[in-house]
Amino acid sequence: VKVAVLHHMLLLGYDVLLSDVDVVWLRDPALYLAAPALLGADVLVSSDCIFDFMREDQVFEDPYGQLRGVLMAEFNTGVLLVRATTPGRAFV
Repeated sequence: VKVAVLHHMLLLGYDVLLSDVDVVWLRDPALYLAAPALLGADVLVSSDCIFDFMREDQVFEDPYGQLRGVLMAEFNTGVLLVRATTPGRAFV
């Protein structure tokens, strides 16, 4: 149902921000999501990437089994923004 509603909203031309019930918003995210660096993104998704990023020469060991690097982070749809663009609709 969640995906069907999301898809319908996108077809109506709305950008959709989904948030799990256990997410706490301390500020309105609108300014952050409208930042120039993010405006070109069709899909923004949170991650469970909770470790610090280190220099390339440092050894990385994570007790939770996460792999080092932003591109290796696991997606977590606790917060998901999908824009009403062709690529955004195709993602859904």
